[in-house]
Amino acid sequence: RSHPRRGSMAFSPRKRSRRPFGHVKSWPNSNESEVRIQGFAGWKAGMTHVLSRDLNPKSTSAG
Repeated sequence: RSHPRRGSMAFSPRKRSRRPFGHVKSWPNSNESEVRIQGFAGWKAGMTHVLSRDLNPKSTSAG
């Protein structure tokens, strides 16, 4: 019998990670004066959490 696809193809493969920790593969070149994200530490869907403050007063999520 045929059935619809279970889950999304966007996050593939759908399996448990081999390691419970990740590593950052590339680091951007930046000078010390500017503040920005240096690396991305998440490697599977749902494993990251970001808290940020929106400094744009005209934004819908300002504050």
